[in-house]
Amino acid sequence: MKTRIREFEEAARENCAALTALEDEKKQSETEKDQLSQELAAKVAEGARLWRSWQALEVKRAETEAEVKAGEAYVAEFDRETPHGRGSA
Repeated sequence: MKTRIREFEEAARENCAALTALEDEKKQSETEKDQLSQELAAKVAEGARLWRSWQALEVKRAETEAEVKAGEAYVAEFDRETPHGRGSA
């Protein structure tokens, strides 16, 4: 009978040790999950910032392109209207 009780006690100790190991692993997994979630949130924020920067650059590019085309049109009109324009030298 005492042997049987010792077996149960040993099994209980082993189960407690296994449970403690699983709880530690769970805490470690939760910590890793939290870190990964924070990293993901930071990357999403960085992606949004880069997207806004890209959009602003696209607007500037379009404005610059429009200015260049307006300048080219002005020069072309000037050349047509001026007998001594750039092309007559």
